[in-house]
Amino acid sequence: MPFVMSDARVREIRSLIEPARFTVTGVSVEFRTTEAFVASVLPPGFEPDDEPSGLVRISQMQSALCGEFSACSTVLNARFQKWRGQYCLSMLISGDMPVTIGRDFWGEVKKRATSHLHVDGSHTYGYGVRDGVRVAEIEIFDSDSRGPVTAASNALELKAWMSADGGLEAPPRVLVHEFTSHLDWLHEGKGELRLRNSAHDPLGEIPIVQLGQGRHYSGETVYRVLASVELDQDERYLPYIYGRAFDDLTRYPVAARFRQAGRAGRAA
Repeated sequence: MPFVMSDARVREIRSLIEPARFTVTGVSVEFRTTEAFVASVLPPGFEPDDEPSGLVRISQMQSALCGEFSACSTVLNARFQKWRGQYCLSMLISGDMPVTIGRDFWGEVKKRATSHLHVDGSHTYGYGVRDGVRVAEIEIFDSDSRGPVTAASNALELKAWMSADGGLEAPPRVLVHEFTSHLDWLHEGKGELRLRNSAHDPLGEIPIVQLGQGRHYSGETVYRVLASVELDQDERYLPYIYGRAFDDLTRYPVAARFRQAGRAGRAA
């Protein structure tokens, strides 16, 4: 493993990235939320979809580029310019490379966490864990087979490069990703969803008005970038970047000398 990759190895790695391919076995539940909530979390330039709705997914995945990992994602249906897709509020992922590749290459808001799936006949249970809290739990009951399915959807990612002072190094971009899923099987049934807050993951704050379709599925997903749109280098985007892609740094423990310096500065 050299510290400097050969040109041939770089070309080989790049061939794994575009398109990116994953196997996936997972569960998902659709939900309806409130218009006020959707409006409060979408960045400038994004618009709500026809209905204030979203989806939670919990899955086990294998890839052609970064190994095996688990995932727990929470998305809202939204629009950006001519594209409709899913705007991600939270993406909890196991494994260093799945997190690093997703954040650096595609602008995904991945954080380290673990997720699990358990199947017992027609009942499927999945959950995502961060900081010891099961922040998302999904149960699917009495599901019926829908057979093999091929479907496509888009993700709308707000990609940003942070500067050394915590601002923006360059104008952020919206990446539009197309996911084409070739499912070997799909089961649909009644779904239940429970969301909770961890210290840094406020999933429990999402108002759930109504639950929709629950699904249990397995197959392959192919991931391609359709478009990359540059935005203004505007610090209006920083709250949306910090709020999803980073923990609240003000809540981490602070060394005693820095706490004392802070008190002295305030006294002065």
